[in-house]
Amino acid sequence: MAQKIKKRLMIETFFIFIGHSRSGHSLVGALLDAHENVCCSFHTHPLKRIRSHHGKKSLIRRAIFREIRESSRINVKRTESYDFQVPGLWQGKDENITAIGDKAGRGSVKELIRTSRGKQFPLFDKLRRIVGVPVKVIHITRNPYNNITTMFKNVSKSGSTIKKTFDAYFGVCKDVKKIRKYLQSQGVQILTIRHENFVGSPKDGLTRLCEFLGVACDGVYLEKCSSFVFDKPTSRFKKAEWNDKLLESAKEHIKRYEFLEGYDVPA
Repeated sequence: MAQKIKKRLMIETFFIFIGHSRSGHSLVGALLDAHENVCCSFHTHPLKRIRSHHGKKSLIRRAIFREIRESSRINVKRTESYDFQVPGLWQGKDENITAIGDKAGRGSVKELIRTSRGKQFPLFDKLRRIVGVPVKVIHITRNPYNNITTMFKNVSKSGSTIKKTFDAYFGVCKDVKKIRKYLQSQGVQILTIRHENFVGSPKDGLTRLCEFLGVACDGVYLEKCSSFVFDKPTSRFKKAEWNDKLLESAKEHIKRYEFLEGYDVPA
């Protein structure tokens, strides 16, 4: 059942992202937010918001939806720090929204894991009860070699090593696999998008996302968003030192995860 928050706002779908940091969530989230009927915040962390909530569902539901919409408006105004504005579309709007959610995939994984009970994820079940509409999950993947290297570059000044980043990356893979298995057992819809495929063919990727979220996908939206996407995925693989042992280990780890199937050392 759709949740009527305002006369002009009828939410039919709630969505969250799962996955690693530095894997393309911001790009996809921004382009979704540019859709007339979709509102996507950057870091409102709805799972964290509801973790300690024990009051009326309607109050926390309204608070979550309000925070997501406010985040969208703030992001589009902060031009000095918002890198993904698409001119002439709908970022920051507050009407006609039918699908709403947040793009903080790594944050969602953290919250789900920290509150898990064995193979169960009661926090996700709580989210479904609170929002009162179907909750769908978007999983963005990126070539592990590039993803790990980019993550390492982000933390290298803190004294970390490529091996520590490697271990952290595949630790998250283990968590995501566990989460996906549970969600699938509960009939939750999951859409997996490969960052490289999305950048290579943004119209196809956006069409899949729109169909998944139950919103129309017109030509103007597709043209403006696809022209905004960079020509090819950024490869940072050569900027870190990967020894032969670590490269071989990565190949073995990749085989353990269906959502990483086919990824190899970048050319």
